[in-house]
Amino acid sequence: MGGVRMTAREHLERGDRFLPLQNYEKAVKEYRLALELDPLLAEAHVRIAGIYQINGDPQAALTEQAMAINIAPLWVDLYGSSADILAQLGRYDEAEVYYLQAISLAPSDSRLPLGLGQCYYHMKRYDDAIRWYREALMLDCSVGNRLFLAEAYHANGMTSEAITEWTVVANRRCRSGDDRQARHLAQKMLDKQMPQS
Repeated sequence: MGGVRMTAREHLERGDRFLPLQNYEKAVKEYRLALELDPLLAEAHVRIAGIYQINGDPQAALTEQAMAINIAPLWVDLYGSSADILAQLGRYDEAEVYYLQAISLAPSDSRLPLGLGQCYYHMKRYDDAIRWYREALMLDCSVGNRLFLAEAYHANGMTSEAITEWTVVANRRCRSGDDRQARHLAQKMLDKQMPQS
């Protein structure tokens, strides 16, 4: 007589318990067992994709992400994380498609226009980068977003606009270590723009 058969959700949870132990092989085994019981369990594909990312196999991660998207086409984070992986691989044209899809599903998520702006920046499409960095800045007025916008202005030959953004960051009151670092970077960029005597 056999033991009690586990559900797909139980296999998923059991796999999750292996993650903090960094026992990724056993975690993947549990996630695959969960998928055998419930092929529509998108979370299992997402977790396997994460393990592939940790193990340095972004292509396998993308394959798992694509399977999850087929199961859960309205799960915004799947598009954003797929776009992030593609951008890390330098596949900016493909990343652009995923970012645009994610933005259409979640227009108020500031991470998405920021990621799209970064894609365009790397593609040297500075006008597009500026547009999307501005969008990100409207959603999240962080110093990081302002620095990205300043860099795109600078790369596009719009030095006075870049100086304006750097000045805002350099004069901002620091609330965290990141703010202090951004302020230092902005001041450094401003110093470079000053004529040498």
